Amino acid sequence: MRGVYDAWGPASQIFGYDKAGEQLVRFLPSGLPPADTLLPISEFRSSSKFLQNAQRRWASIVHHSKWVGWFKWLVRQASRREVVRAIAVCQPHAGAFLNAIPSRSWARFPTSLLHTTVRLRLGLPIPSAAGKHINVDGVDYDRHGDVASSDPEHGHSTRHTGVLHLFADILQSVFGTARVLLEPKHYDEYSPGYRPDLVLLSIMGSRTGVDIGDTKIKSPLSSKQENIGMAGTQVAMGNTLRPTSELMVGTRARGDEGDGAFNPATGNGYVAEKAGDYAGALALEHRVWVLLFETLGGFSPDVVKWLRYTAHAVHNKLSRTQYDETTWGARTWMSFQTQRLSVCLHKAVAFELNAEHGHCTGPLY
Repeated sequence: MRGVYDAWGPASQIFGYDKAGEQLVRFLPSGLPPADTLLPISEFRSSSKFLQNAQRRWASIVHHSKWVGWFKWLVRQASRREVVRAIAVCQPHAGAFLNAIPSRSWARFPTSLLHTTVRLRLGLPIPSAAGKHINVDGVDYDRHGDVASSDPEHGHSTRHTGVLHLFADILQSVFGTARVLLEPKHYDEYSPGYRPDLVLLSIMGSRTGVDIGDTKIKSPLSSKQENIGMAGTQVAMGNTLRPTSELMVGTRARGDEGDGAFNPATGNGYVAEKAGDYAGALALEHRVWVLLFETLGGFSPDVVKWLRYTAHAVHNKLSRTQYDETTWGARTWMSFQTQRLSVCLHKAVAFELNAEHGHCTGPLY
């Protein structure tokens, strides 16, 4: 049992450090019950407060133990790409689309997009159209679609727009359009010099009353195998979250130039100050949130926080209209909205990849 709780060994829970000096903790699936809540088999007939759901807690440990064993085998046997993929598909709500019952139009995938989505999730080859084997830059397409996904001829606007507008619609349905601003035209009062995707006014409890969110959709993989980051093999969103955060909010100076280059393994070394896209918003002391989605489906911590906050505002209950729109697979506000976002995200990523491979024509939306 102890091996599940100390899966990487007591001295190796920390993978490294980011440029802010924060620890990068090795990933384990959530849901493992605290060790002190496990009731010994000999006490199953006692009056302990942990008797209720005791069997379920033990079953959870079995599942976690099997995952740890499988993942350690994967690290020994598979490529870096496959290990990153395995971590990515275990992130929050990465598989929510699989729970979306296709009895409603929003939950349905065109067959070609569903095939591509499942192939991406399982790491299976994705065929390109006959006669189309290189991208616009003359680079050969790879069998897993990484080149097509990383550098498409028509950019990433389709997948970004669809997810952003749905996310905005979800928030506005609860807080209204006056308090949830989507890509505001007059944005300098909130974020001088850079237009945000979303601005929340007097909702999240920030000191200034302004919360700024920027929606990003990033791949944890790369068009070049040698460029796939090592952090993604051990840390949740290790190849996407920190780089995106640094791009948006920048980095603060740490250490002295004489300390040498920054060493992510120890956290030591010099980090130069670098302004991010939202330097103007931060100067006004507004809070900036990294609303990151990965191409394999994961939602970043800030996305989950925004959704949970909104779910709390409606007591996680569906409205009458939403109850008519949902399916028997999503009977709470949170499950309904995460499934909608997950379906939208996966369809957009698959459509972009298929279009690059020559399988899709016309708009997705």
